[in-house]
Amino acid sequence: MYTGSKNFVYAFSLALREEQRHGPLTVSVVCPGPVMTNPDALKRMEAHGNRAKWVLCSPEEVAEYGLEGLLKGKNILIPGKVNWFLVKLMKLCPTGLKMRLLERLFRVYSTH
Repeated sequence: MYTGSKNFVYAFSLALREEQRHGPLTVSVVCPGPVMTNPDALKRMEAHGNRAKWVLCSPEEVAEYGLEGLLKGKNILIPGKVNWFLVKLMKLCPTGLKMRLLERLFRVYSTH
């Protein structure tokens, strides 16, 4: 459900941006990857070990990056160089492989 809801927000944001192209609103979508927001997030990050630190962002970093990108009129904002690279890499992967990788990722979350 988590991945599906994220995909909805992403698609909805881009559609709203397009509808408001000549309107009064500016819409950007921020895709930050893991953000340390609460104790449960810390547990999930610990479950993934040191590799989680490569993609982890603080709420302050995400907010600053998001606001700067919005003010510059960017549509898709991906904080962090590693996160940006992973998003680009995943576009090359077949959907079935992406779904298996996501299932493994979230299985680790559910056991911790």
